[in-house]
Amino acid sequence: MPEIVVFIALLLGGAVHTTAGFGSALIAMPILTLVLHPVVATPLQTLVGLSLSATIFYQYRAHWPWPDAVPLVLFSILGIPLGTLAITTLPESVVLGALGVVLLLYAAFETLSRTGPSTPSTPGLRADPLYIGSSVAGFLSGVLGAAYATNGPPAIIYGSWRRWPRGEFKSVLQSMFVVNGICILLWQGGQGLLTREVGWYALFAAPGLLIGALIGRRIDKRLDSARFQLLITNMLFVLGIALILRAILAR
Repeated sequence: MPEIVVFIALLLGGAVHTTAGFGSALIAMPILTLVLHPVVATPLQTLVGLSLSATIFYQYRAHWPWPDAVPLVLFSILGIPLGTLAITTLPESVVLGALGVVLLLYAAFETLSRTGPSTPSTPGLRADPLYIGSSVAGFLSGVLGAAYATNGPPAIIYGSWRRWPRGEFKSVLQSMFVVNGICILLWQGGQGLLTREVGWYALFAAPGLLIGALIGRRIDKRLDSARFQLLITNMLFVLGIALILRAILAR
């Protein structure tokens, strides 16, 4: 039954996203598209992903560093129109392939920097003068989110580079995901994609998402700062490989 697959997909996606702060679509979408048409799977993932991000943001709202988050969120919105234009002018395989390579290289750099003899095990927060990095990461996230539904990587790289503690990392990402998700959901609704079929499968996705989120929270409590940073680096490796594979299939 498709409903069981939807339940399992969102359980796994919810567990990963709650633990790492991102990754629900990375896990759930390949499973959802096994039993659902993309025109149903995509708005379903947007709907449940938005609710998950809103829940996680509420949980970590006290850690929200607004000076970093506001430029990231605002510039992600500004990037959406360019992303809409880019989808008709730039080849998806080239953009996603290049993004995947960047993620792999950055993850490799982070791994090597942590294993170097002169690098402290718990590096401090890196500065971002004038919040230029936050604005650029947000803008690129908006472009990629509107064009290829891949708004996470630039913001994730930025947060990893800044060495945000877990609460800041999750709260900032979720605030961007929520705002972008609302914009995307409004666009999907205007295109008639929020159908009764999407609502039906959302009924089965919701309990799976809830159970997955509870599992993710239990895992999250067992992670110290060093293990959390290692998890983010490993997720960047996985995300990079997934984007390269998606680029190859899009050719």
